Amino acid sequence: MPDKSQILELLARLEHVTADALEGQELDFKEWSTRGHKEAVALMVEMAVCMANGGGGTVVFGVRDKVIGRAQAIVGVPPELDTNLLTRAVYNETDPKLTPDFEELAVPEGTGRLLLMHVRGPLKPYTDTAGRGKIRFGKDCMPLTGSQRASLLVATGQADQSKSCATSPARKTPRPTCCNSPTSICSAASACWPMAA
Repeated sequence: MPDKSQILELLARLEHVTADALEGQELDFKEWSTRGHKEAVALMVEMAVCMANGGGGTVVFGVRDKVIGRAQAIVGVPPELDTNLLTRAVYNETDPKLTPDFEELAVPEGTGRLLLMHVRGPLKPYTDTAGRGKIRFGKDCMPLTGSQRASLLVATGQADQSKSCATSPARKTPRPTCCNSPTSICSAASACWPMAA
């Protein structure tokens, strides 16, 4: 995950490249939504879920990612943002709960303030509270499909492809009808998921 000094080095390159060209698996730049606080928080939750499912990373809020020229690209975030409230908003809107670390970065451009959101993701898969999920692939956030969710469950040890739900020692109730397929796996909570291809 990039730290403050690495972000400052990358910001210096904005005179010659777009922020989009600097993005990668563990780094994204986003402009703070001017449509309102609710829209901005929704984007923050989406990015937290995406980064956590991709293994963790940092999102720099306050930078236009398709503009060349540091003064044009760095617009900043509102000075009145309360990082404690933003942490609570992400926590309340994610499942399992995510608590990102926020860090302010002073810059001479725009509002004079960028917001770094550092996200760790050890308990994948993550979604928002409506069940929507995304995952980081390279520099893109892609929809988290059912088969990708199942693969993440297996990879993190939360599901076992070697046992069927019916034979799992943790199962005390009959296998749900949805699990009668040989291509499903059983999660630790005895829920069934389709196996990844």
